[in-house]
Amino acid sequence: MGDIQRILGIDLGIASCGWGVMEARDKAGSIFAKDGKAAVGVRCFDAPLAYKTGEPKAAQRRSARGRRRVIRRRRQRMNAIRDLLHRNGILPDAKDDALALVLRRISRPGHKPQVTP
Repeated sequence: MGDIQRILGIDLGIASCGWGVMEARDKAGSIFAKDGKAAVGVRCFDAPLAYKTGEPKAAQRRSARGRRRVIRRRRQRMNAIRDLLHRNGILPDAKDDALALVLRRISRPGHKPQVTP
């Protein structure tokens, strides 16, 4: 006879966690279930959904996190562009207002300055 092995199966959901254990024997490299030796269970809990709307409770946090990421990435892109222009001699320095000052200086009198190089 082969060795007895225990196999654990887990099913994770948003409102429950199910599990099952079965014993199996290994005969000549193949595993098959032994009859009558299994244990199963489930743990149910409240789904993380808002009661009235049915949307996930984390949706507001996820939305705010996404806005913060967009703002941070835009700031990083602008810093990288200012640094690139400064390294190539187009801007005198890489400060936050350097691009606006140069555009204001080169714009025609009486016209609004350009917003991009």
